[in-house]
Amino acid sequence: MKGKARIDRLDLKILEALQLDGRQPIQALAERVAMSASGCHSRLRRLEAAGVIQRYLTELRLQAIGPSLVTFAEVTMANHRPTDFDAFEKAVATVPEVVEAYQVAGQCDYLIKVVTRDMEAYRVVTEALLAKDIGILQIKSTVVMKLAKRFAGVPLAGIAELEG
Repeated sequence: MKGKARIDRLDLKILEALQLDGRQPIQALAERVAMSASGCHSRLRRLEAAGVIQRYLTELRLQAIGPSLVTFAEVTMANHRPTDFDAFEKAVATVPEVVEAYQVAGQCDYLIKVVTRDMEAYRVVTEALLAKDIGILQIKSTVVMKLAKRFAGVPLAGIAELEG
């Protein structure tokens, strides 16, 4: 893992703009952050090389593709040994329906986001995880009924340690 990158106010503007639209051309990005295209491009490449920008993704509207069910599941492990956590993490990494997984502190050990076609497909996923015998004690599920706020980027200004 790379160390903390040096970020200034112009870098922050670039990152904020990219969170809203990662596909915009360099010229449009440069105009948005009031820079020359070459300067903006250089900063962008530096941010990529430093590992600040890890990848570019496309947000999909699942309803346009077909029926879908989004479920958040709280996973509690039977034991709390590093080997148990490692086994769980390796197992969920192989399950395409598990689109995100976080180790958390609190009432459970992991919070996972699962996307399936329907409840039957979700049941198959959870039963397969339980059958892997990877130390899962319990899975509590919460089905998403409606997206109330779409992810629009993290509040960079509130967390960035700026240079200069």
